[in-house]
This record gives sequence, C-alpha cells and structure tokens, in this order.
Amino acid sequence: MATSLYKIREDIRSERDLGKSLTALQPLMNQWNVPELTEEYEKIAGDYQLMKDFLLRGYSDPQRPQLYDSLLSRLYRITWNIELHIARCSNPTLAKAFNKANREFQGVDILRQKLEQYVEEYALASLSSAVPAEGKGEQAETYTRLNAAHQQTLDTAFSWIITSGMWSDAEAIKWRELMLSSTIDAADAALLVSAVMLSAMHFLDTNKMAALIDVYSASDIEMVRQRALVGIAFSMRLYSNDDSIKDRLSELLSDESVQRELTQLQEQVFLCTTAEKDTRIVHEEIMPDIMKSHPFGVDINHLSDIDSDDNLAEMFSVDEDDENIDRIEKSIERMAQMQREGADIYYGGFSHMKRLPFFYTLSNWFMPFTINHPALEQVREGKTAQLLDIITRMSPFCDSDKYSFALVLPSVVSKMSSQSHPGLSIDDILEALPAEMSGLVDDTISSAAYQRRLYLQSLYRFFRLSDFRSDFRDPFGLFICSFPSSCRKWKTLPSLARMLYKRKFYYELQYLFDWTHSLYWDEFSDSDQIDMYMMDGRVSIWRHAIEGACARYEKGVRRFPDNEPLRYAYVKTLLAARQYEWASREVGPLLLAYPDDLRYQYLFAMSLMAEKKAAAALPSLFRLNYEHPDDPETAAALAWALLMTGQAEKAEQQFRRLTATPQSRAGDAATIDDDPKRSYITDVTLGLAYTLWAQGKMAESITLFSSRYPSDGSRQPPPGYISPSEVLAPYPITPTDMKIVADLIFRS
Repeated sequence: MATSLYKIREDIRSERDLGKSLTALQPLMNQWNVPELTEEYEKIAGDYQLMKDFLLRGYSDPQRPQLYDSLLSRLYRITWNIELHIARCSNPTLAKAFNKANREFQGVDILRQKLEQYVEEYALASLSSAVPAEGKGEQAETYTRLNAAHQQTLDTAFSWIITSGMWSDAEAIKWRELMLSSTIDAADAALLVSAVMLSAMHFLDTNKMAALIDVYSASDIEMVRQRALVGIAFSMRLYSNDDSIKDRLSELLSDESVQRELTQLQEQVFLCTTAEKDTRIVHEEIMPDIMKSHPFGVDINHLSDIDSDDNLAEMFSVDEDDENIDRIEKSIERMAQMQREGADIYYGGFSHMKRLPFFYTLSNWFMPFTINHPALEQVREGKTAQLLDIITRMSPFCDSDKYSFALVLPSVVSKMSSQSHPGLSIDDILEALPAEMSGLVDDTISSAAYQRRLYLQSLYRFFRLSDFRSDFRDPFGLFICSFPSSCRKWKTLPSLARMLYKRKFYYELQYLFDWTHSLYWDEFSDSDQIDMYMMDGRVSIWRHAIEGACARYEKGVRRFPDNEPLRYAYVKTLLAARQYEWASREVGPLLLAYPDDLRYQYLFAMSLMAEKKAAAALPSLFRLNYEHPDDPETAAALAWALLMTGQAEKAEQQFRRLTATPQSRAGDAATIDDDPKRSYITDVTLGLAYTLWAQGKMAESITLFSSRYPSDGSRQPPPGYISPSEVLAPYPITPTDMKIVADLIFRS
C-alpha cells in the first residue's frame, strides 16, 4: 500500500497530471474511507471538474495554472494524510498513541496553560523553605501530585504530536510559540521538539519542518536548539526537494555556521554507530587490564581471602603496586581518549538496563533527564539524591543512561550499606566522587557539541534497544546525502570525508563521493581537493575498482600536476591496472624532479619490467637491490631482469635466495595495495621455473610449472602469467620445444 502511495506522490511531483493522479488515488480513498479525507478529495475532484468545464466552454482564465498547482498540492497533502491514517491502524505504537491522544489531548492552548501552571505551582511549592517538620510530608505529596500530572500531560502531548496530520498554518504558529516559550520548563520544550522530529521524519509536513527550523534559529536554550537541528537533519530526506519549503531550507543551509554544525552532527552520528565496537574494546581490552592490575588482588571475586598479614604485604608490594597503578592509569587514559574522540564508551554498560518498566513508555526514551520525573520519586531525597545529583551533573551520561542509573541507584546503595561491605559508606563515596569524576567531562556541558552528542546517544539507544524501534525508521546513516544539491559544495565535507576514511567507513565514503563528486570540489581549498582525490582513489582500490581509481587519480593529477603524492599514487595504480606505458610516462616528471628518490626509480623500473624492457630496467634494479637488499619485490624484479637479458645462472641464484626465505611468500602477493591483479614480476615460483628451463634443468622446471596451474586439469594460466616467448627470447628454445614442454606440464 505504501508503495502505491509513493508512486502516486512521485507522479504528482514529476508528471503533475492532476487527472491521472485523482484516478490513481480513487481506489485507496474507497478502501480506507476516511470521512475528512474523502471530503477533501471530492472537493479537489469537483474543482478540477469545474476547471475542465470552463475550459471546454472556451473561457480563458489567467489564474488557471496557479489553481491547477494548488489542487495538485492539496492532493499531495491527502496522500501523506492517508499514509498516516494507514500507519495509525497498522503500526502498533502509533495506534496506541493515537487512541491515547484522542481520549486525552485537549488542544495546544490547554496544553500551554497546563505546562505554565506546572512551573508556577512547582515554584510556589519550592518557596516553602521553612516548612515545619510536620509539613514536610505535605510538601512531598504536593511534589508527587504535580510531577505525576505533569508527566501525564507531556506523554499525552507527545502522543498527539507523533500521530497528528499536517498542521495548518495557525496550528504551526501555536506549537512554534509553545516550544520557544520562556514560561514553560526547558525539558518540556525539548520533549515536544523530539515529538515533532519523530513525526516530521516519517510523514511529510512542511509546517512541522518549518517549526523545527524556527526553533533551531530562535531558541536560546542549547538543548532545545540541538534537538531541533537533529530533527531537521533526520527529516531532510522528505523535504529537500519540496517546493513549499525550498526557500526556508536554502536560507538555513547557506549559513556557514549551520553547515559546520550539520557536518559535525553527521560525524557524531557515525561515532554513535561504532558504540558496539567501542564496547568490545572497553570490555575485552581495557577492563581486563584494569582488573588484572587491581591493587587488591588479581581475582576480585575472592577479596575476602585477603585477611592475613602476608597477603597484605604482597598486596602492597611497592614495585608491583607502582606497575599496577601505571597500568591502570594507562587503561583509564585510553578510555578517556576514546571518549574525547567521541566514542560512546558507556553504551555497553547501560544497554542491559533498558528493560526497566520506565522504558515501556515511548515518551520516556526522549525525555530530558530531570529529578522531578515521577519514576524517580525514591531518589529525590537524602544522600541518595546527593549522590545522583553529583553523578548526573559531572558524568557524560546521556539522558537515557542517567535514567537507567537513577532507577537502579537505590538498589546499589542498599547493597553498599549491607553487611558484605562494612567498610564502604555512601558518605565515603560522596566525599571522593567529585575528585574522581571531574576529569571525565570533556566538553562544556552547555556547549552545542556536548548537548548534541548526548542527545544522539539517547536516540541511538532508542533505535537500537527499545521495543518500539521496529515501528520507526532508523535515521542513523549518511543523512547528509539527502540534502539539496547545493550542499554538495559545502567546504566542511572534506572534514567529514577524512573522518569516514580514518574510521574505515568505506561504503559510506564511496556514497559521499558519488554524491559530491569532483565537479563540485572547486569550492574547496587546494589541500582539501587533493585529500578528496586521494581518498576517492583509495576507496576505489579498496573496492577493487582499479580502473576507476586510475580515472580518479588522473583527474587529481590533471588538476594538480605538481602534487607529488597524487602523481605517485596515480603511477602505482597505473601499474596495478597494467597500464604500463602510461605508468612509465607519468613517472617521468617525478624522476626529473626527484632523481635520487628510490621510490620513483623503483616505479620506473617496475614500469619498464612490465613492458618487458628488462635491459633498460637493470641499472635501476641493481641500485635498488643494493640500497634495499631485504626487499623481496625488488629482488624478484632483478631476478626476472637477469633472466630476460640472458643471465640465467645469476637469475637462478637470485630466485633460489628468494624461495629459501620467508620473504619469498610475500613475493607472491599483490604488488600494489590490495590489487587482485597480480604481476608476473612478483611470481617467484614462475620465475624460477623459467630460469631452470633456460638452463635445461627440465625435471624441476616442469614440477614448478605444474604447481602454478589448477589441479582440476584446466590450462588456465596463473595470475600474472607471462608466456615463454616473452621470457626465453635470449635462449635457443624453439616453438616446438615450447609445445612439448606444455604437453609435459599438463600430462604430469
């Protein structure tokens, strides 16, 4: 069904044929029979019929094109509203939310009154600082009542927003003003923004998207702004080509500060997606090292065994203790460095705490952390509340993890106070905790990057761990490629590309290069352009698209002919692609500019050898072999050159040395990066077989030849095979000899 609606929408946008689209949509209107949508559909059909009648009578109407476009827009709106209606019926989460909103939501005006009233009543209750002891219970009851009613109001509003149809202009103004209001709690505004995001990213509504843009542009609360920005990014795929909001998006995306933030957001999204990998590193590499170096013994499960003076003496051995502390510090520093680089190091620890009843409510996954949440009533007073306040303020936990921690904290405190830990008190922890944790906070808590990172981590937990995740589209991917085409020139894209390359997101990097190809790179600085050409070529090599890599490097070399690394990469790739004539031609400028650079002499010699110009390559190969006697590839090339210039005995000595050392196995590998096309130059076994043949040592020669062919009896030559006529020209070997040897090889 959704596919049919998608097709109708695409036809409306591309063909702009109102009559055809009305006919295509008719069966769906009959099938679902939504009264308000059916009424709107019939109005559009009626207006279109009038338009046809007037045209048939010969009336001229200068407003006809505008009216026609208006009818198309209204019909397009219907397709999205009917898709939302289908989702309300078939999507369990949306169906439940829709029923709740229908029962309880009283409108945005009443909602605003309730949210403002909560702030006022809570402030009044808090002013009672000198409440007598007998009145404390009454104040606590007031807080409990206010918080419970307030959370219920928020949950209802959240349910209404995510299941609401397209907003009218008047509705959009009210919601925008509410989210920007300074008279409601910032956490409430942030939750409403998340609800708008969840709706806008699944069902097109330009007024919701415009509201997100307005909140991002006008809010003075960073948490709210960043939630709006994430909503814009995650929803863009539905709006980038929508004419009705094109101007708003163009204005927003032309701002360089917005471009920087969106690019950083994209980088942070990818850092979130490595959470599982980062968890494995922490659990399998860092934590075991910390536990092994624990100053109270290797086996922390048997701490009770440490009760004698001897054990204590061992435990506090100075040398071993210093080594352990040093090891622990290095492990903790490694974890802190991962965190500074954006790694989500707490994902693994808290991912097992998302089955608590708290997370059975959809809106709770998006709720900013607040001690006033009704679910946290048990930790709102006393030293437990102090401990929670310190940890949630100073630790870089996302909101979702803060709730997980707060919900299990009473149980943890209870265990710490039990008989099994008589020496550990909550007072000790309260005294020590700030000093222990102050160094972990990397960003300023109020900064945009910090707020955005923690919100993304909460969202990542929702889309990976919640029971609701299957009912929503996962937005964690390369969203930036869904942006308007004008964004392909952003000067921040090379930074994103470098991050993807460093983190080995090669598939995504290839997708990015396909989207922002070299036609758009003139806007970048020269250094950024060079980096883009280099990464583009390397990703093509990674995909084993060697010819494609050559084309990409060639563009870079033509654009920057004096850039040494680009030309060097180009020549290496030409050799891998067996474009030897081009390789020898392109390496020429490098040799002229850097005559003593052995890398370029090596490439030149390899290109000559690939063209079977062994005599010309010999001088360079002798020098290279002298300078780098342990390089198996240079030694193999020299052996081949000796063989092909009639020096078979010397060639045999060289090949024998290669086959007798472990390096010879490396000589049978690909020559350039991970190129699957192997050159004959690195095939030591084949070279030795030819060398023995040239000297008439046929028995061993035929055995070696046989080992290089498939065991199934086929005569398919090995990779990088070179024919006898090319190798054995200096030797008295006839074509007849070659046929007989071939027969002996395959018969053996």
